[in-house]
Amino acid sequence: MAEKTITAKIDVNGKTVTLKGDPGLAFPMNFDVKAGDTLNWTLENCPAGSTARVRFVESPGPPPLLEKGDTVNGSGQAILGGVVASTAPIGGYSYDFFLVTAKGEEKLRCVWTNGTHSMPTPGDRAPGKKSGGP
Repeated sequence: MAEKTITAKIDVNGKTVTLKGDPGLAFPMNFDVKAGDTLNWTLENCPAGSTARVRFVESPGPPPLLEKGDTVNGSGQAILGGVVASTAPIGGYSYDFFLVTAKGEEKLRCVWTNGTHSMPTPGDRAPGKKSGGP
């Protein structure tokens, strides 16, 4: 099983997060996982004392993509999303990205990048997919 890591660069002032996922994925995809893969986010510029949150909001149906559920949190330098569930349906998934501070939860606009080009994602959500097989 593979480890898939998405780099999430937070811009607090611009209220955006720029996401760089698997190399070679076309806009706007930022992950392609299989059952048993591990999905994590490396956080850049996550403010001290805050929490970064990923919440999957679109999927082909229950159960959730990750064994931990639809919402995962992290702070400092990482969100450890966890293992992709073998029971999660194959298909497309999208998530919202939030920054949680003492003031509350704020949704950040998602921007896709391949390292050279950057573009806002449709609906400000970050899409990806679960492919077949382990």
